[in-house]
Amino acid sequence: MGFGEDLRCPQAHAAVLRLLDSELHLMEVIKKWMGQRAKGERDFSAQLHQMSTMAEKMERPQISSGLDYISQLNKSWGVLVSQTEALSQIMKRRSEELQDGPISKLTLLIRDKKQLRKTYAEHWNLLRQELNKVTCTELEKLKSSYRQVAKDVAQTKRKFQETSKDKDRDKNKERYVKATQKLHELHNEYVLAVQAAQVYHQHHYSQMQPALLSTLQTLQQEMVLILKEILQEYFDISNLLHHEVGKIHKEMSFALTAIDPHSEYESFIHQNRSVLETPACADFDCSLLEDTDKLKPKELELNDLTLKPHSYKILMVLILQGNFGEVYRGRLQADNTLVAVKSCKENLAPEHKSKFLMEARILKQYDHPNIVKLIGVCTQKQPIYIIMELVAGGDFLSFLRLEGHSLTPKTLVKMTVNVAAGMEYLESKKCIHRDLAARNCLVAEDNLVKISDFGMSRERDDGVYSAEGGLKQIPVKWTAPEALYYGRYTTQSDVWSFGVLLWETFSMGMTPYTSMNNQQTRDEVEKGYRMPAPQGCPVEISRIMNNCWQYDPQNRPTFKKIRTELCAMYNKMT
Repeated sequence: MGFGEDLRCPQAHAAVLRLLDSELHLMEVIKKWMGQRAKGERDFSAQLHQMSTMAEKMERPQISSGLDYISQLNKSWGVLVSQTEALSQIMKRRSEELQDGPISKLTLLIRDKKQLRKTYAEHWNLLRQELNKVTCTELEKLKSSYRQVAKDVAQTKRKFQETSKDKDRDKNKERYVKATQKLHELHNEYVLAVQAAQVYHQHHYSQMQPALLSTLQTLQQEMVLILKEILQEYFDISNLLHHEVGKIHKEMSFALTAIDPHSEYESFIHQNRSVLETPACADFDCSLLEDTDKLKPKELELNDLTLKPHSYKILMVLILQGNFGEVYRGRLQADNTLVAVKSCKENLAPEHKSKFLMEARILKQYDHPNIVKLIGVCTQKQPIYIIMELVAGGDFLSFLRLEGHSLTPKTLVKMTVNVAAGMEYLESKKCIHRDLAARNCLVAEDNLVKISDFGMSRERDDGVYSAEGGLKQIPVKWTAPEALYYGRYTTQSDVWSFGVLLWETFSMGMTPYTSMNNQQTRDEVEKGYRMPAPQGCPVEISRIMNNCWQYDPQNRPTFKKIRTELCAMYNKMT
Protein backbone atom coordinates (compact mmCIF):
# COMPACT_ATOMS: atom_id res chain seq x y z
CA MET A 1 0.00 0.00 0.00
CA GLY A 2 1.42 3.37 -0.98
CA PHE A 3 0.88 6.67 -2.73
CA GLY A 4 2.16 5.33 -6.08
CA GLU A 5 -0.09 2.26 -6.16
CA ASP A 6 -3.29 3.61 -4.62
CA LEU A 7 -3.53 7.34 -5.40
CA ARG A 8 -3.75 7.44 -9.21
CA CYS A 9 -6.97 9.32 -9.98
CA PRO A 10 -7.50 13.12 -10.01
CA GLN A 11 -9.71 12.82 -6.91
CA ALA A 12 -6.80 11.22 -5.04
CA HIS A 13 -4.53 14.04 -6.26
CA ALA A 14 -6.98 16.60 -4.82
CA ALA A 15 -7.00 14.63 -1.57
CA VAL A 16 -3.17 14.70 -1.49
CA LEU A 17 -3.21 18.50 -1.88
CA ARG A 18 -5.73 18.78 0.95
CA LEU A 19 -3.51 16.54 3.06
CA LEU A 20 -0.50 18.76 2.42
CA ASP A 21 -2.52 21.88 3.26
CA SER A 22 -3.86 20.36 6.48
CA GLU A 23 -0.36 19.30 7.54
CA LEU A 24 0.94 22.79 6.83
CA HIS A 25 -1.88 24.23 8.94
CA LEU A 26 -1.09 21.77 11.74
CA MET A 27 2.59 22.71 11.65
CA GLU A 28 1.70 26.42 11.83
CA VAL A 29 -0.50 25.69 14.86
CA ILE A 30 2.30 23.68 16.51
CA LYS A 31 4.73 26.53 15.86
CA LYS A 32 2.38 29.07 17.44
CA TRP A 33 1.73 26.68 20.33
CA MET A 34 5.46 26.23 20.96
CA GLY A 35 5.92 29.99 20.71
CA GLN A 36 3.34 30.49 23.45
CA ARG A 37 5.17 27.97 25.63
CA ALA A 38 8.48 29.76 25.03
CA LYS A 39 6.84 33.07 25.90
CA GLY A 40 5.30 31.52 29.01
CA GLU A 41 8.70 30.19 30.12
CA ARG A 42 10.25 33.61 29.48
CA ASP A 43 7.52 35.46 31.39
CA PHE A 44 7.67 32.93 34.23
CA SER A 45 11.44 33.41 34.39
CA ALA A 46 10.98 37.19 34.63
CA GLN A 47 8.43 36.81 37.43
CA LEU A 48 10.71 34.45 39.38
CA HIS A 49 13.62 36.85 38.95
CA GLN A 50 11.44 39.72 40.15
CA MET A 51 10.53 37.68 43.25
CA SER A 52 14.19 37.06 44.02
CA THR A 53 15.08 40.73 43.48
CA MET A 54 12.26 41.83 45.77
CA ALA A 55 13.42 39.43 48.49
CA GLU A 56 17.02 40.67 48.23
CA LYS A 57 15.91 44.31 48.62
CA MET A 58 14.00 43.63 51.84
CA GLU A 59 15.71 44.85 54.98
CA ARG A 60 17.18 42.19 57.23
CA PRO A 61 16.14 42.21 60.93
CA GLN A 62 18.51 44.24 63.09
CA ILE A 63 19.64 42.95 66.49
CA SER A 64 20.26 45.78 68.93
CA SER A 65 22.68 43.89 71.14
CA GLY A 66 24.48 40.58 71.45
CA LEU A 67 25.48 38.25 68.65
CA ASP A 68 23.63 38.39 65.35
CA TYR A 69 20.94 35.75 65.40
CA ILE A 70 20.39 33.83 62.17
CA SER A 71 17.78 31.15 62.64
CA GLN A 72 17.21 28.01 60.62
CA LEU A 73 14.04 29.67 59.36
CA ASN A 74 16.12 32.49 57.86
CA LYS A 75 18.59 30.02 56.39
CA SER A 76 15.81 27.99 54.78
CA TRP A 77 14.24 31.19 53.48
CA GLY A 78 17.56 32.12 51.89
CA VAL A 79 17.70 28.73 50.18
CA LEU A 80 14.18 29.22 48.79
CA VAL A 81 15.13 32.64 47.40
CA SER A 82 18.42 31.48 45.83
CA GLN A 83 16.87 28.35 44.34
CA THR A 84 14.01 30.43 42.96
CA GLU A 85 16.58 32.56 41.15
CA ALA A 86 18.24 29.37 39.87
CA LEU A 87 14.86 28.19 38.63
CA SER A 88 14.42 31.56 36.91
CA GLN A 89 17.67 31.04 35.00
CA ILE A 90 16.59 27.53 33.98
CA MET A 91 13.25 28.85 32.70
CA LYS A 92 15.04 31.58 30.75
CA ARG A 93 17.46 29.08 29.23
CA ARG A 94 14.61 26.72 28.34
CA SER A 95 12.77 29.55 26.59
CA GLU A 96 15.88 30.32 24.53
CA GLU A 97 16.42 26.62 23.75
CA LEU A 98 12.82 26.30 22.58
CA GLN A 99 13.24 29.31 20.30
CA ASP A 100 16.61 28.27 18.88
CA GLY A 101 15.79 24.54 18.69
CA PRO A 102 12.30 23.19 17.94
CA ILE A 103 10.73 26.48 16.82
CA SER A 104 13.60 27.37 14.48
CA LYS A 105 13.67 23.85 13.02
CA LEU A 106 9.91 23.85 12.60
CA THR A 107 10.11 27.15 10.70
CA LEU A 108 12.54 25.56 8.21
CA LEU A 109 10.38 22.44 7.95
CA ILE A 110 7.33 24.56 7.14
CA ARG A 111 9.31 26.32 4.42
CA ASP A 112 10.38 22.96 2.93
CA LYS A 113 6.83 21.62 3.18
CA LYS A 114 5.48 24.59 1.22
CA GLN A 115 8.15 24.09 -1.45
CA LEU A 116 7.33 20.36 -1.62
CA ARG A 117 3.66 21.11 -2.16
CA LYS A 118 4.46 23.60 -4.90
CA THR A 119 6.90 21.26 -6.69
CA TYR A 120 4.57 18.27 -6.46
CA ALA A 121 1.63 20.24 -7.86
CA GLU A 122 3.75 21.57 -10.75
CA HIS A 123 5.09 18.11 -11.68
CA TRP A 124 1.65 16.56 -11.45
CA ASN A 125 0.23 19.22 -13.77
CA LEU A 126 3.10 18.78 -16.27
CA LEU A 127 2.57 15.01 -16.35
CA ARG A 128 -1.18 15.44 -16.84
CA GLN A 129 -0.62 18.00 -19.62
CA GLU A 130 1.81 15.70 -21.45
CA LEU A 131 -0.56 12.74 -21.04
CA ASN A 132 -3.42 14.79 -22.41
CA LYS A 133 -1.28 15.98 -25.32
CA VAL A 134 -0.17 12.47 -26.32
CA THR A 135 -3.40 10.57 -25.71
CA CYS A 136 -5.95 13.22 -26.67
CA THR A 137 -4.80 16.38 -28.42
CA GLU A 138 -2.46 14.85 -31.05
CA LEU A 139 -4.79 11.92 -31.73
CA GLU A 140 -7.72 14.27 -32.23
CA LYS A 141 -5.71 16.22 -34.83
CA LEU A 142 -4.85 12.99 -36.70
CA LYS A 143 -8.44 11.77 -36.49
CA SER A 144 -9.67 15.06 -37.95
CA SER A 145 -7.16 14.82 -40.82
CA TYR A 146 -8.05 11.13 -41.31
CA ARG A 147 -11.76 11.97 -41.71
CA GLN A 148 -11.04 14.77 -44.18
CA VAL A 149 -8.69 12.65 -46.35
CA ALA A 150 -11.17 9.74 -46.31
CA LYS A 151 -13.84 12.13 -47.64
CA ASP A 152 -11.42 13.34 -50.35
CA VAL A 153 -10.69 9.72 -51.43
CA ALA A 154 -14.38 8.92 -51.66
CA GLN A 155 -15.01 12.08 -53.70
CA THR A 156 -12.12 11.43 -56.20
CA LYS A 157 -13.19 7.81 -56.55
CA ARG A 158 -16.75 8.86 -57.39
CA LYS A 159 -15.52 11.36 -60.00
CA PHE A 160 -13.22 8.71 -61.51
CA GLN A 161 -16.06 6.24 -61.81
CA GLU A 162 -18.40 8.81 -63.33
CA THR A 163 -15.95 10.07 -66.04
CA SER A 164 -16.57 8.70 -69.56
CA LYS A 165 -13.92 10.45 -71.64
CA ASP A 166 -10.52 8.78 -71.71
CA LYS A 167 -8.57 11.99 -71.16
CA ASP A 168 -10.58 13.07 -68.13
CA ARG A 169 -10.73 9.50 -66.85
CA ASP A 170 -6.93 9.21 -66.70
CA LYS A 171 -6.68 12.55 -64.94
CA ASN A 172 -9.30 11.61 -62.32
CA LYS A 173 -7.67 8.21 -61.85
CA GLU A 174 -4.35 9.89 -61.03
CA ARG A 175 -6.07 12.10 -58.48
CA TYR A 176 -7.81 9.10 -56.99
CA VAL A 177 -4.53 7.17 -56.65
CA LYS A 178 -2.75 10.12 -55.00
CA ALA A 179 -5.62 10.63 -52.56
CA THR A 180 -5.65 6.93 -51.72
CA GLN A 181 -1.87 6.99 -51.16
CA LYS A 182 -2.23 9.97 -48.78
CA LEU A 183 -5.03 8.16 -46.93
CA HIS A 184 -2.95 5.03 -46.46
CA GLU A 185 0.02 7.07 -45.20
CA LEU A 186 -2.23 8.98 -42.77
CA HIS A 187 -3.84 5.71 -41.68
CA ASN A 188 -0.43 4.27 -40.87
CA GLU A 189 0.53 7.45 -39.01
CA TYR A 190 -2.69 7.29 -36.98
CA VAL A 191 -2.17 3.60 -36.16
CA LEU A 192 1.34 4.34 -34.92
CA ALA A 193 0.10 7.37 -32.95
CA VAL A 194 -2.58 5.26 -31.23
CA GLN A 195 0.00 2.64 -30.33
CA ALA A 196 2.35 5.37 -29.07
CA ALA A 197 -0.48 6.86 -26.99
CA GLN A 198 -1.22 3.45 -25.50
CA VAL A 199 2.43 2.93 -24.65
CA TYR A 200 2.69 6.41 -23.13
CA HIS A 201 -0.57 5.91 -21.21
CA GLN A 202 0.73 2.64 -19.77
CA HIS A 203 4.11 4.23 -19.00
CA HIS A 204 2.42 7.24 -17.33
CA TYR A 205 0.29 5.18 -14.99
CA SER A 206 2.82 2.43 -14.31
CA GLN A 207 6.03 4.43 -13.94
CA MET A 208 6.00 8.24 -14.19
CA GLN A 209 3.01 9.08 -11.96
CA PRO A 210 3.75 6.32 -9.38
CA ALA A 211 7.37 7.52 -9.25
CA LEU A 212 6.19 11.08 -8.51
CA LEU A 213 3.76 9.89 -5.82
CA SER A 214 6.26 7.47 -4.29
CA THR A 215 8.85 10.23 -4.09
CA LEU A 216 6.25 12.47 -2.45
CA GLN A 217 5.42 9.73 0.08
CA THR A 218 9.12 9.24 0.89
CA LEU A 219 9.60 12.97 1.47
CA GLN A 220 6.36 13.11 3.49
CA GLN A 221 7.54 10.30 5.74
CA GLU A 222 10.93 11.96 6.19
CA MET A 223 9.17 15.18 7.21
CA VAL A 224 6.97 13.27 9.67
CA LEU A 225 10.14 11.83 11.19
CA ILE A 226 11.67 15.32 11.41
CA LEU A 227 8.49 16.68 13.01
CA LYS A 228 8.51 13.81 15.49
CA GLU A 229 12.11 14.65 16.41
CA ILE A 230 11.16 18.33 16.80
CA LEU A 231 8.27 17.42 19.11
CA GLN A 232 10.53 15.08 21.08
CA GLU A 233 13.08 17.87 21.45
CA TYR A 234 10.30 20.19 22.61
CA PHE A 235 9.18 17.57 25.13
CA ASP A 236 12.71 17.07 26.44
CA ILE A 237 13.27 20.82 26.87
CA SER A 238 9.88 21.64 28.40
CA ASN A 239 9.61 18.56 30.62
CA LEU A 240 8.64 19.73 34.11
CA LEU A 241 10.36 16.62 35.52
CA HIS A 242 13.75 17.73 34.17
CA HIS A 243 16.57 16.69 36.52
CA GLU A 244 17.70 20.32 37.00
CA VAL A 245 14.23 21.36 38.16
CA GLY A 246 14.02 18.26 40.34
CA LYS A 247 17.35 19.13 41.93
CA ILE A 248 16.16 22.66 42.75
CA HIS A 249 12.95 21.41 44.32
CA LYS A 250 14.91 18.83 46.29
CA GLU A 251 17.13 21.61 47.70
CA MET A 252 14.01 23.57 48.65
CA SER A 253 12.49 20.47 50.25
CA PHE A 254 15.62 19.84 52.32
CA ALA A 255 15.62 23.48 53.45
CA LEU A 256 11.98 23.26 54.57
CA THR A 257 12.55 19.93 56.31
CA ALA A 258 15.37 21.54 58.29
CA ILE A 259 12.90 23.92 59.97
CA ASP A 260 12.09 22.56 63.44
CA PRO A 261 9.59 24.63 65.44
CA HIS A 262 10.77 23.08 68.72
CA SER A 263 14.44 24.00 68.28
CA GLU A 264 13.99 27.17 66.20
CA TYR A 265 14.36 29.60 69.11
CA GLU A 266 16.90 27.75 71.28
CA SER A 267 19.81 29.92 70.11
CA PHE A 268 17.73 33.09 70.37
CA ILE A 269 16.62 32.25 73.92
CA HIS A 270 20.19 31.45 74.94
CA GLN A 271 21.42 34.81 73.67
CA ASN A 272 18.58 36.83 75.18
CA ARG A 273 17.86 34.97 78.43
CA SER A 274 16.25 37.23 81.09
CA VAL A 275 18.30 37.87 84.25
CA LEU A 276 15.78 39.96 86.28
CA GLU A 277 12.96 38.69 88.52
CA THR A 278 9.37 38.77 87.35
CA PRO A 279 7.87 42.26 88.02
CA ALA A 280 5.06 42.61 90.56
CA CYS A 281 1.52 42.08 89.31
CA ALA A 282 -1.40 44.52 89.74
CA ASP A 283 -3.74 43.91 92.72
CA PHE A 284 -7.13 45.19 93.82
CA ASP A 285 -6.90 48.61 95.55
CA CYS A 286 -9.01 48.22 98.70
CA SER A 287 -8.99 51.98 99.36
CA LEU A 288 -11.56 52.26 96.59
CA LEU A 289 -14.17 50.60 98.86
CA GLU A 290 -14.05 53.21 101.64
CA ASP A 291 -17.09 55.13 100.30
CA THR A 292 -19.04 52.10 99.01
CA ASP A 293 -21.67 49.93 100.66
CA LYS A 294 -21.46 46.12 100.73
CA LEU A 295 -19.10 45.85 97.78
CA LYS A 296 -16.36 43.28 98.30
CA PRO A 297 -12.91 43.12 96.70
CA LYS A 298 -12.39 40.52 93.96
CA GLU A 299 -16.12 39.60 93.84
CA LEU A 300 -18.64 40.41 91.06
CA GLU A 301 -21.85 42.17 92.10
CA LEU A 302 -24.80 40.50 90.38
CA ASN A 303 -28.23 42.08 90.81
CA ASP A 304 -31.09 43.70 88.88
CA LEU A 305 -28.88 46.70 88.15
CA THR A 306 -26.18 44.71 86.37
CA LEU A 307 -28.18 41.88 84.75
CA LYS A 308 -30.17 42.71 81.57
CA PRO A 309 -33.34 40.69 80.88
CA HIS A 310 -33.71 38.59 77.67
CA SER A 311 -36.93 37.07 76.42
CA TYR A 312 -34.96 34.32 74.62
CA LYS A 313 -31.40 33.55 73.62
CA ILE A 314 -30.06 32.38 70.28
CA LEU A 315 -26.94 30.34 69.55
CA MET A 316 -25.70 31.48 66.11
CA VAL A 317 -23.14 30.50 63.43
CA LEU A 318 -22.28 32.89 60.57
CA ILE A 319 -23.30 31.52 57.15
CA LEU A 320 -23.49 34.56 54.84
CA GLN A 321 -22.42 38.18 54.45
CA GLY A 322 -25.46 40.23 53.34
CA ASN A 323 -26.12 43.78 52.05
CA PHE A 324 -27.11 45.16 55.46
CA GLY A 325 -25.06 42.81 57.66
CA GLU A 326 -24.47 39.15 58.38
CA VAL A 327 -26.82 36.17 58.10
CA TYR A 328 -26.53 33.47 60.76
CA ARG A 329 -27.79 29.94 61.20
CA GLY A 330 -29.14 29.78 64.74
CA ARG A 331 -31.07 27.77 67.30
CA LEU A 332 -33.49 29.20 69.87
CA GLN A 333 -32.37 28.10 73.34
CA ALA A 334 -35.93 28.01 74.62
CA ASP A 335 -37.27 25.26 72.32
CA ASN A 336 -34.27 24.32 70.14
CA THR A 337 -35.95 25.69 66.97
CA LEU A 338 -33.64 26.18 63.97
CA VAL A 339 -33.79 29.76 62.67
CA ALA A 340 -32.12 32.14 60.22
CA VAL A 341 -30.97 35.39 61.80
CA LYS A 342 -30.28 38.57 59.79
CA SER A 343 -28.26 41.25 61.55
CA CYS A 344 -28.15 44.96 60.74
CA LYS A 345 -24.77 46.70 60.80
CA GLU A 346 -24.59 49.19 63.65
CA ASN A 347 -22.99 51.89 61.47
CA LEU A 348 -25.70 51.85 58.79
CA ALA A 349 -27.41 55.13 57.96
CA PRO A 350 -30.94 55.51 59.44
CA GLU A 351 -32.59 55.21 56.01
CA HIS A 352 -30.80 51.89 55.45
CA LYS A 353 -31.86 50.60 58.86
CA SER A 354 -35.41 51.54 57.93
CA LYS A 355 -35.11 49.50 54.72
CA PHE A 356 -33.70 46.60 56.75
CA LEU A 357 -36.72 46.65 59.09
CA MET A 358 -39.11 47.00 56.13
CA GLU A 359 -38.77 43.27 55.46
CA ALA A 360 -39.91 42.46 59.00
CA ARG A 361 -42.83 44.89 58.80
CA ILE A 362 -43.95 43.23 55.56
CA LEU A 363 -43.48 39.63 56.71
CA LYS A 364 -45.08 39.92 60.16
CA GLN A 365 -48.62 40.03 58.71
CA TYR A 366 -48.23 37.15 56.23
CA ASP A 367 -48.82 33.45 56.79
CA HIS A 368 -48.49 31.24 53.72
CA PRO A 369 -46.62 27.96 53.08
CA ASN A 370 -44.77 29.49 50.10
CA ILE A 371 -43.58 32.62 51.94
CA VAL A 372 -40.76 32.49 54.47
CA LYS A 373 -42.11 32.89 58.02
CA LEU A 374 -41.09 35.69 60.42
CA ILE A 375 -40.43 34.56 64.02
CA GLY A 376 -39.41 37.82 65.67
CA VAL A 377 -37.40 41.05 65.69
CA CYS A 378 -34.81 42.18 68.27
CA THR A 379 -34.51 45.98 68.40
CA GLN A 380 -33.74 46.76 72.08
CA LYS A 381 -29.99 46.17 71.70
CA GLN A 382 -27.51 46.63 68.88
CA PRO A 383 -27.18 45.08 66.42
CA ILE A 384 -30.81 44.72 65.33
CA TYR A 385 -31.85 41.15 64.45
CA ILE A 386 -34.62 39.77 62.23
CA ILE A 387 -35.36 36.13 63.08
CA MET A 388 -37.02 33.92 60.45
CA GLU A 389 -37.62 30.25 59.88
CA LEU A 390 -34.53 28.44 58.59
CA VAL A 391 -35.02 27.04 55.09
CA ALA A 392 -32.22 24.49 54.93
CA GLY A 393 -32.08 23.88 51.17
CA GLY A 394 -30.55 27.26 50.36
CA ASP A 395 -31.51 29.65 47.60
CA PHE A 396 -33.42 28.39 44.54
CA LEU A 397 -30.78 29.63 42.05
CA SER A 398 -27.91 27.66 43.63
CA PHE A 399 -30.24 24.66 43.98
CA LEU A 400 -30.99 24.75 40.23
CA ARG A 401 -27.32 24.99 39.30
CA LEU A 402 -26.33 22.11 41.58
CA GLU A 403 -29.35 19.79 41.40
CA GLY A 404 -31.32 20.98 38.33
CA HIS A 405 -30.10 18.32 35.91
CA SER A 406 -31.33 15.56 38.22
CA LEU A 407 -34.86 17.04 38.47
CA THR A 408 -37.70 15.98 36.19
CA PRO A 409 -39.71 18.58 34.23
CA LYS A 410 -42.69 17.74 36.43
CA THR A 411 -40.71 18.60 39.59
CA LEU A 412 -39.58 21.90 38.05
CA VAL A 413 -43.19 22.77 37.16
CA LYS A 414 -44.26 21.95 40.74
CA MET A 415 -41.59 24.30 42.13
CA THR A 416 -42.80 27.14 39.87
CA VAL A 417 -46.37 26.42 41.08
CA ASN A 418 -45.07 27.08 44.63
CA VAL A 419 -43.70 30.48 43.60
CA ALA A 420 -46.88 31.38 41.69
CA ALA A 421 -49.00 30.43 44.73
CA GLY A 422 -46.90 32.64 47.02
CA MET A 423 -47.12 35.54 44.58
CA GLU A 424 -50.89 35.04 44.22
CA TYR A 425 -51.14 35.43 48.00
CA LEU A 426 -49.03 38.62 47.91
CA GLU A 427 -51.19 39.89 45.03
CA SER A 428 -54.29 39.45 47.22
CA LYS A 429 -52.55 41.49 49.96
CA LYS A 430 -51.64 44.26 47.48
CA CYS A 431 -47.95 43.62 48.16
CA ILE A 432 -45.44 44.33 45.38
CA HIS A 433 -42.26 42.27 45.80
CA ARG A 434 -40.10 44.25 43.28
CA ASP A 435 -37.20 41.75 43.41
CA LEU A 436 -38.68 38.38 42.45
CA ALA A 437 -35.90 36.10 41.17
CA ALA A 438 -34.60 32.58 41.75
CA ARG A 439 -31.87 33.95 44.04
CA ASN A 440 -34.55 35.40 46.35
CA CYS A 441 -36.47 32.13 46.77
CA LEU A 442 -35.51 29.36 49.19
CA VAL A 443 -35.88 25.58 48.88
CA ALA A 444 -37.22 23.62 51.86
CA GLU A 445 -37.80 19.89 52.36
CA ASP A 446 -39.49 17.96 49.52
CA ASN A 447 -38.42 20.73 47.09
CA LEU A 448 -40.98 23.17 48.53
CA VAL A 449 -40.12 26.71 47.36
CA LYS A 450 -40.67 29.75 49.60
CA ILE A 451 -40.43 33.41 48.53
CA SER A 452 -37.93 35.43 50.57
CA ASP A 453 -35.98 38.72 50.61
CA PHE A 454 -38.71 41.36 50.99
CA GLY A 455 -36.20 44.20 51.43
CA MET A 456 -37.47 45.99 48.31
CA SER A 457 -41.15 45.09 48.82
CA ARG A 458 -43.89 47.69 49.27
CA GLU A 459 -47.58 47.60 50.23
CA ARG A 460 -49.96 50.04 48.56
CA ASP A 461 -53.76 50.27 48.80
CA ASP A 462 -54.04 50.95 45.07
CA GLY A 463 -51.46 48.30 44.18
CA VAL A 464 -49.13 50.87 42.58
CA TYR A 465 -45.74 52.03 43.90
CA SER A 466 -43.69 54.82 42.32
CA ALA A 467 -39.94 54.69 42.98
CA GLU A 468 -37.46 57.55 42.75
CA GLY A 469 -33.73 57.57 42.11
CA GLY A 470 -31.39 55.83 39.65
CA LEU A 471 -30.97 52.23 38.57
CA LYS A 472 -28.11 51.48 40.94
CA GLN A 473 -30.05 49.02 43.12
CA ILE A 474 -32.49 47.76 40.46
CA PRO A 475 -32.08 44.19 39.10
CA VAL A 476 -32.41 45.32 35.48
CA LYS A 477 -32.65 41.89 33.84
CA TRP A 478 -35.62 40.93 36.04
CA THR A 479 -37.45 44.28 35.98
CA ALA A 480 -40.38 45.20 33.71
CA PRO A 481 -39.92 48.08 31.19
CA GLU A 482 -42.46 50.41 32.88
CA ALA A 483 -40.60 50.01 36.19
CA LEU A 484 -37.21 50.64 34.56
CA TYR A 485 -38.26 53.72 32.61
CA TYR A 486 -40.95 55.28 34.80
CA GLY A 487 -40.39 53.77 38.29
CA ARG A 488 -43.94 52.37 38.21
CA TYR A 489 -44.15 49.07 40.12
CA THR A 490 -47.30 46.94 40.16
CA THR A 491 -48.21 43.29 40.53
CA GLN A 492 -47.99 43.19 36.73
CA SER A 493 -44.31 44.15 36.96
CA ASP A 494 -43.87 41.22 39.40
CA VAL A 495 -45.50 39.02 36.72
CA TRP A 496 -42.77 40.11 34.28
CA SER A 497 -40.14 39.07 36.87
CA PHE A 498 -41.93 35.73 37.31
CA GLY A 499 -41.49 35.10 33.56
CA VAL A 500 -37.73 35.60 33.99
CA LEU A 501 -37.80 33.23 37.01
CA LEU A 502 -39.50 30.62 34.77
CA TRP A 503 -36.64 31.05 32.27
CA GLU A 504 -34.08 30.63 35.09
CA THR A 505 -35.84 27.47 36.27
CA PHE A 506 -35.88 25.68 32.93
CA SER A 507 -32.35 26.83 31.98
CA MET A 508 -31.08 25.25 35.23
CA GLY A 509 -29.96 28.55 36.73
CA MET A 510 -28.37 30.32 33.76
CA THR A 511 -28.08 34.12 33.87
CA PRO A 512 -30.85 35.82 31.81
CA TYR A 513 -29.76 37.72 28.66
CA THR A 514 -26.43 35.90 29.09
CA SER A 515 -24.46 37.79 26.44
CA MET A 516 -25.81 41.27 27.28
CA ASN A 517 -25.00 43.85 29.95
CA ASN A 518 -27.74 45.80 31.73
CA GLN A 519 -27.85 48.67 29.22
CA GLN A 520 -27.97 46.31 26.23
CA THR A 521 -30.77 44.36 27.94
CA ARG A 522 -32.84 47.53 28.45
CA ASP A 523 -32.37 48.60 24.83
CA GLU A 524 -33.14 45.20 23.29
CA VAL A 525 -36.24 44.60 25.45
CA GLU A 526 -37.53 48.06 24.51
CA LYS A 527 -37.06 47.14 20.82
CA GLY A 528 -39.19 44.01 21.33
CA TYR A 529 -36.56 41.34 21.93
CA ARG A 530 -37.63 38.44 24.18
CA MET A 531 -35.44 35.56 25.28
CA PRO A 532 -36.00 32.25 23.44
CA ALA A 533 -37.11 29.32 25.57
CA PRO A 534 -34.25 27.27 27.08
CA GLN A 535 -33.40 23.95 25.45
CA GLY A 536 -35.86 21.24 26.48
CA CYS A 537 -38.35 23.74 27.93
CA PRO A 538 -41.99 22.57 27.58
CA VAL A 539 -43.96 24.51 24.95
CA GLU A 540 -46.65 25.47 27.49
CA ILE A 541 -44.03 27.00 29.81
CA SER A 542 -42.62 28.99 26.87
CA ARG A 543 -46.12 30.33 26.14
CA ILE A 544 -46.62 31.42 29.77
CA MET A 545 -43.20 33.13 29.74
CA ASN A 546 -44.06 35.19 26.68
CA ASN A 547 -47.44 36.13 28.16
CA CYS A 548 -45.60 37.40 31.26
CA TRP A 549 -43.36 39.51 28.98
CA GLN A 550 -46.15 41.42 27.23
CA TYR A 551 -45.02 45.03 26.87
CA ASP A 552 -48.40 46.40 27.99
CA PRO A 553 -48.80 45.48 31.70
CA GLN A 554 -52.57 45.12 31.25
CA ASN A 555 -52.02 42.26 28.78
CA ARG A 556 -50.05 40.18 31.29
CA PRO A 557 -51.88 37.39 33.18
CA THR A 558 -52.63 37.54 36.91
CA PHE A 559 -50.78 35.25 39.29
CA LYS A 560 -54.04 33.40 39.91
CA LYS A 561 -54.30 32.59 36.20
CA ILE A 562 -50.62 31.64 36.03
CA ARG A 563 -50.95 29.29 39.02
CA THR A 564 -54.09 27.71 37.53
CA GLU A 565 -52.38 27.06 34.19
CA LEU A 566 -49.26 25.64 35.85
CA CYS A 567 -51.35 23.37 38.10
CA ALA A 568 -53.27 22.08 35.08
CA MET A 569 -50.02 21.43 33.27
CA TYR A 570 -48.58 19.65 36.34
CA ASN A 571 -51.63 17.38 36.66
CA LYS A 572 -51.32 16.30 33.00
CA MET A 573 -47.64 15.36 33.32
CA THR A 574 -46.64 11.76 34.06
